[in-house]
Amino acid sequence: MPGRFLHVENSGDRVQRNGVQTGRIYEKFKGKPSGKGQVEVMEKTYDLAIAGGGPAGMAAAVQARKEGVERIILLERNSRLGGILPQCIHDGFGLEEFGRTMTGPEYALEWIKRVEEAGIEYHTDTAVFDAATVSRRETPQERSSETAPAGYRLKISSPSCGVESVFCRALVLASGCRERTRGQLRIPGGRPAGVYTAGAVQYMMNVQNYLPGRSAVVLGSGDIGLIMARRMKWEGIDVKMVLGERASGLLRNYIQCIKDWDIPIRFSHTVVQIHGRKRITGVTVAPVAKDGSPDLEGSQYIRCDLLVVAAGLIPETELWKKIYFSEGKVPCEIKSEDEISTQRSGVFVCGNVVRQYDTADEVSASGRRAGRSAARYLEKFREFTSGFDSDAGRNRNLLQAEDTEVLPDLSGRQNPPCELKEEGGKIPKHVMTEKDLDYLSSSSSTEESSAKIVYCICCPRGCRMKVRDKSEISAGGGGEISGFGCETGKAYALQETTAPKRIVTATVAVRGRENLLLPVKTNVAVEKCDVERILKMCRRIKAVLPVSAGDVIKSDLLGRGRNEGGAGGTGLRSSEDSAFEEGNFTARTGKCGSRVRRERVDLIACMDIDEAAAAEICPKHCGTWSGGDF
Repeated sequence: MPGRFLHVENSGDRVQRNGVQTGRIYEKFKGKPSGKGQVEVMEKTYDLAIAGGGPAGMAAAVQARKEGVERIILLERNSRLGGILPQCIHDGFGLEEFGRTMTGPEYALEWIKRVEEAGIEYHTDTAVFDAATVSRRETPQERSSETAPAGYRLKISSPSCGVESVFCRALVLASGCRERTRGQLRIPGGRPAGVYTAGAVQYMMNVQNYLPGRSAVVLGSGDIGLIMARRMKWEGIDVKMVLGERASGLLRNYIQCIKDWDIPIRFSHTVVQIHGRKRITGVTVAPVAKDGSPDLEGSQYIRCDLLVVAAGLIPETELWKKIYFSEGKVPCEIKSEDEISTQRSGVFVCGNVVRQYDTADEVSASGRRAGRSAARYLEKFREFTSGFDSDAGRNRNLLQAEDTEVLPDLSGRQNPPCELKEEGGKIPKHVMTEKDLDYLSSSSSTEESSAKIVYCICCPRGCRMKVRDKSEISAGGGGEISGFGCETGKAYALQETTAPKRIVTATVAVRGRENLLLPVKTNVAVEKCDVERILKMCRRIKAVLPVSAGDVIKSDLLGRGRNEGGAGGTGLRSSEDSAFEEGNFTARTGKCGSRVRRERVDLIACMDIDEAAAAEICPKHCGTWSGGDF
């Protein structure tokens, strides 16, 4: 198979293209010299190439394999699959996909297992830096057909393989998005240290054991802004204020992150000035008028040493623009009516590269649709016939391939998602509204003297439930509950009325690697008054490698003996098995002053990690970041 050639100016290993160093050709992949000053770069052919190894890319690869595509390559630029998920240690993932609440690392691990079980070829630490449309006809049918579409050539590079060329018949773009920076918001001021995006702060705190600051202001009231405000609060950072243009996050995140921890939040406010030279010393905030302009007369100075910017995402469409460049056309944005197909034949998109999804479950569902569409495209034009054995009957109609399960069955779910679903099996989402905020911010939470309004946080639906006869429930009775969408929500309303509980997600240090953190969580929901105690204990615990997801890092954190709950899940039983039901109230009064069954609390790992994986995640950095004077 003929290769692609790069010009070599010197006799060494360094490969140069037009005088610019592009990478290193290693002995393993060195081509045979075919002329003076030239070296052959190996090229491989695939039916489907997927750029991006996040939840969308992995779901697309698994679904395409399930539909019959044989030659698939999955490319990820990070050191491990999962995209942004490994650093998202908070829970709330997987309710729609796997029927139970999971942390980000657990959710990524589930998809990685399915990629490996399906036998899909994937490459990490691999960057796709170029893409072009090419015409390739290999079979006699293709050479004689005028309707056979062209393929796509990708240029990839990695530390282990150097520069390679990959040809694919179909391409799925699952490159995700990047965060909007302070410069793109045009906030006046200098360029002092201490101004980071929410993703950068998340990576520092959850992966590399860096403390970015001591007092923070969060610009952005979306889900990531609310979650990071709580995360910083848990690690001892004084969160001065969360600013947002409007209420835009999920209601359950507002309840868990803002209301539970009394973090100040202001809507219709923004940052108008950053102060400081070497390091940020404070910011000036001002209200925003109806026309979008800041009202400087109402400005206020807030002293802080950390500004976290969580002000939106920008799709990563560079590869899409390179495809148009290769055709001599002006690059344009992706236009997709069905959020999967594009205006280029054989190119499909999924995940946050086409639009911003609220949950990772929606991103995975988008990836599955893209994988199915790519498989049907390849079957339609008979572009991957070499991967099938027609004599054995494998080249079947893809519409009938639903009966063949490549993945394990997802039955046996621990906590079924909300029963009140939209068409298509999706859980509707409850985004914050002004009415919800007015109620949650009010001093009284009652509509009647004996009733309480409770918003469910077990799933994105956020059911608004009314609990009557509070006094009876506090005494161990059943009370009356209305407005719930499932039995899990009903149990949560009873629990929230008597003794509110939360799953605690945190990180622990790894022995011998001060620069690496292991994500962990409690196996059951704990009382809110015990959260800070557990977090302090996590700062003193050190895990010993190797560790697998589900391993108990520290047993019986609070000294309560036998454990009646299982690992994972929300820590809630259905109302029929609930300890709060009338006639089955076996709780006792604890130190929090509430009557609640106090189960044993174990700390379990949320990620598989060994010495080799630890070296890949944090290869060089060591110690704790100081960042100057606080």
